[in-house]
Amino acid sequence: ASNKTQTNGQIGGYGLGSKSGWAYGPVFFVTSFYEGKKYIYVAQIAQNQEGEFVKSAVVDTDEPNGLEISIPVTNSYDVHSFVEAVYRAGCLWENQPEIVEDSLGYESVYETINKPILKGEGFAVYKKTNSIRKVLPVGDYNDNNVILSCSGIPYPLPNMGRDYPLVQSLSEFFNDSFVVLHFNTGDVAVQPDRERVSEDEASKEMIYSRVKEIYKGLITKRLRKFYNAKSLPYYCKRILADWENFSSKKINVGNKNVSMKDYSYNQEGLIYNISKDGYRNSTETLTIENMRQFSKSIVSTCGNK
Repeated sequence: ASNKTQTNGQIGGYGLGSKSGWAYGPVFFVTSFYEGKKYIYVAQIAQNQEGEFVKSAVVDTDEPNGLEISIPVTNSYDVHSFVEAVYRAGCLWENQPEIVEDSLGYESVYETINKPILKGEGFAVYKKTNSIRKVLPVGDYNDNNVILSCSGIPYPLPNMGRDYPLVQSLSEFFNDSFVVLHFNTGDVAVQPDRERVSEDEASKEMIYSRVKEIYKGLITKRLRKFYNAKSLPYYCKRILADWENFSSKKINVGNKNVSMKDYSYNQEGLIYNISKDGYRNSTETLTIENMRQFSKSIVSTCGNK
């Protein structure tokens, strides 16, 4: 097994990769090209049910140094499964695997990944195409368009629960896209089967800190656009929704607490309800100019993102 305990820049470390061919069948082949020699090995399960590598030949070659692994496939359906698995595991890599014969027609996956809708520090947003839906590992929860990437390996988002509401808000913000959060291998804990990220509190806090930074930047960008606009009542609604989600507090404007629970808007501004003891008492209008001042204060609070 390889020892990668001193780095978060490499995946692996459990020693499973070199034996994975035996998970499919009892025999596969390994060819090593090194310094003008071609070494051919048969990797097989011996009679004692232990794996062994048997050198079968050494010949001269002009091939560059490298390694080739060949696994005999027993039926065409498995070929489709392998192609899909390679896309799933490698689509986010810097050096994406080359599929010589794409039996599924997933070439557009790489085109989508290489042209993100939005990209920032530690995250990227991709168009939700039919092929990428089949490749990225979505979770079982409402915020399943948020994907984690640990050193290029995609994982579904773990169940964050109700204590991390901004994850759902980020998911809704990009409801027709996939949001990929990038982490190094050691940033979040991966379960021993390497299929999912653990649901421990430390991993959740790491994920949530990334989500907060992204959401904070998105709010600031939207507020700046609103502040420079002439008359956009729609942005009043969006600003209130965003900031209330971000801060978990009601917004105070003009000495009045404004909530998104009951609202409408027109060309003058946002019409909101003033409530007391749970009953509606009156309706007032938050003007566009007031919202401009409010947005300016929030941009200052968020900082220059």
